[in-house]
Amino acid sequence: MKFISVLFVVLVLYVSWNWSQHETEFDVSTHNQLQLELADFIQKYVRDNLPGVSNIIFHHVWTEPMTKGMVKASFEYSFDLPGNMGPASQSVLNGFALLAPSADRSGFILEHIEIANEKLEFKEGTTITPGDSSSIKNDEAEPETSTESL
Repeated sequence: MKFISVLFVVLVLYVSWNWSQHETEFDVSTHNQLQLELADFIQKYVRDNLPGVSNIIFHHVWTEPMTKGMVKASFEYSFDLPGNMGPASQSVLNGFALLAPSADRSGFILEHIEIANEKLEFKEGTTITPGDSSSIKNDEAEPETSTESL
């Protein structure tokens, strides 16, 4: 019985050693390059499709390997929106992208990108007076009171 216990411990040590020494499919520099290029791609896309945005900041970008050479890249970024119709605001978005290796394994193909959540934060507070649709004002101005009945 002791022999089986010792054999089991040796087997567990052998498997865990091999597992810990297993090389990853992509090295750290590949992950870093993917993160930088994905952030550049998203930044260019936002600038091209949302004129007037400024201060695009990436808070988090990280990649993780998946099956069959696929890579999942998760990200969170924000940008400032101009205040054309009201106060300026900041939009915060997060999501993920799926990248597959190209046929010749020299790069990656962006197959899917999904923006999961969006949060809108106003730079200046906004006062909303019930019953008056034209009463949206910045907090710096005096709030108007309405005598209309709802």
